[in-house]
Amino acid sequence: MYEVILRLGTHTAKQKGIPDTGNSLTDCFTGMPVIIFGKEALLSIPGISEPEKLPGYRPVPFSTVSGSDVIAAFRPEEIIIRSISSGKIIKIDALAGIAEGQKSAIFNPNLLHVM
Repeated sequence: MYEVILRLGTHTAKQKGIPDTGNSLTDCFTGMPVIIFGKEALLSIPGISEPEKLPGYRPVPFSTVSGSDVIAAFRPEEIIIRSISSGKIIKIDALAGIAEGQKSAIFNPNLLHVM
């Protein structure tokens, strides 16, 4: 079990995190990984309802078994993944994707390589 913490300015948001080998989502321009957060978990971030105004905003195309679409992503100042069992933390250089109804932050387990 993990907790993913996002910081933008003085605002933070947290969500339970799940490593998923199916999440290989990366921004095609920067090559940065995208961690997918539930929009509801990000409500403490000002401007989340207008993601195009957030720093580093990008529409990131993605495909799943059920089809393809675009997810709004932005560049927070900091993303931390914390292991709940060990307490170890790792700072991740990644974009934050915003998904409706997402109950957990989904990230590629390869991001944990230094834990």
